[in-house]
Amino acid sequence: MTTPLREPLPGPRDEPCDTRPDTRSGREPEPGLSARFTTRHRGGPAVTARLEVAPGRTTVLFGPSGGGKTTILRTLAGLLTPDHGRITCAGTTWYDSVGRVLVPTRHRRVGHLFQDYALFPHLTVTGNILYGLRRASRSHRAARLAELTGLLGLTDLLDRRPAQLSGGQAQRVALARALAPEPRLLLLDEPLSALDTPTRTAIRADLRALLRTLAIPTVVVTHERAEAYALGDDLTLVVDGATPQSGTVEHVMDHPVSPAVARALGYENLLPATTIRPGVHRPVGGGCLRVPSPTAPGTGVLLAVRAEHVALGEPGTGDGPFSAPAPDDTAPDDRVPGAVLGTVLDTTPEGPLHRTRLRLPDGTVLTALTPVRDRPPPPPGRFVTAVPDPDRVAVLTAPSR
Repeated sequence: MTTPLREPLPGPRDEPCDTRPDTRSGREPEPGLSARFTTRHRGGPAVTARLEVAPGRTTVLFGPSGGGKTTILRTLAGLLTPDHGRITCAGTTWYDSVGRVLVPTRHRRVGHLFQDYALFPHLTVTGNILYGLRRASRSHRAARLAELTGLLGLTDLLDRRPAQLSGGQAQRVALARALAPEPRLLLLDEPLSALDTPTRTAIRADLRALLRTLAIPTVVVTHERAEAYALGDDLTLVVDGATPQSGTVEHVMDHPVSPAVARALGYENLLPATTIRPGVHRPVGGGCLRVPSPTAPGTGVLLAVRAEHVALGEPGTGDGPFSAPAPDDTAPDDRVPGAVLGTVLDTTPEGPLHRTRLRLPDGTVLTALTPVRDRPPPPPGRFVTAVPDPDRVAVLTAPSR
């Protein structure tokens, strides 16, 4: 049995690598993925990542394009070498800048689903799936092929070539190829982005069910909120080469830690407000809004709310579920929602929804995304009230001026 590959960085030697757990440090092997590293490369920012992914759980790398998500994925796969840090998976050290350890890609047993699937056009479905098992026994290859094609519904497609497959079929073939070598880590780079919307929606549930059955850590890259909710257990936000917030998908999406994080998570609206008493805040020119927060009275805050959680109504008429703004800062009725009066700038149809932009008294532009069936969109120049749903508002500390 060969010993683990431990060599001067950065260049790995071309020799076999033992993937037994690393116990030389005397610590218990980490059962899942543990990664802390910084990677620099030409044409992009330095990317610093901190990830902990338990076996059987899926972590989503979420954030705007160009933030460093794919760089993190390629570093985990061994396609990029970090400047410093440590990566372990299943108790095996893959990279350690202090211990001068570097395990090359081919010895990491990583399943990697690329954004464009990267199927070999000259190979059949069978040839693509078994590509990573060329050195395995014939019986093992046959068993894995039968298992994966049955699991992913590919049994009737074995003799087809990639040009004869639909987008959904190609995605399943690429996933089967990634799973064939029984990887210790599964990496999915924008796995549904190449599909049309109906196919993407249909495949989400199937892919999520499959990921739940795997007893390995999985990392998924996406910038789509719906995909993050559908596929992930946990979420790490990646913005400008940093990972400013991590947690469960629901917690991170609903509790941004800063205005910059809120923007990256899709909060279109950051409304200036003042805390008037514990848990009660008044937007500029609006009524009281009850949202629990530790901010002290008199503190300037920002109320972060997504466009789909803002309702519109007629001002001062009681029309819809709103009331006019409370008359003063000491109004005892905390049930009055924080309605703000704004002037409609424009309205854009988005299928069954309308996106309406309002200008508020302080010049802030607020966006509301409302169902068409609720009411016709207000015309430009119209005065309307906008009411954030207090259960979907995050209270953030306003940046100091």
